[in-house]
Amino acid sequence: MGATTAFSATESAQAMEYMAMAGWKTTDITNGLAGVMNLAAASGEDLAATSDIVTDAMTAFGMSAEESTHFADVLAKAATNSNINVGMMGETFKYVAPFINRFRRKN
Repeated sequence: MGATTAFSATESAQAMEYMAMAGWKTTDITNGLAGVMNLAAASGEDLAATSDIVTDAMTAFGMSAEESTHFADVLAKAATNSNINVGMMGETFKYVAPFINRFRRKN
């Protein structure tokens, strides 16, 4: 990925590291990296930080790695159509995710 994108091999590896820490398998990482890279490029934010936000939020919301490209696209759309950035959304997810999980357990 480092050879064919605006991100270096080191930046790509750091993003993959966050995906691995989230428990993603190798196939999930290779399939999900492009969406995360697109989000980081569109938002202008650090690739590793963007990967951390995406994987943390998806885990908290009970989403699978297969949904990463769609999730990244939704975040990019939200960021470009509001006065909030991806980093701020990541902070918001930290507070919203526990509520959603409690709601899911009750229903």
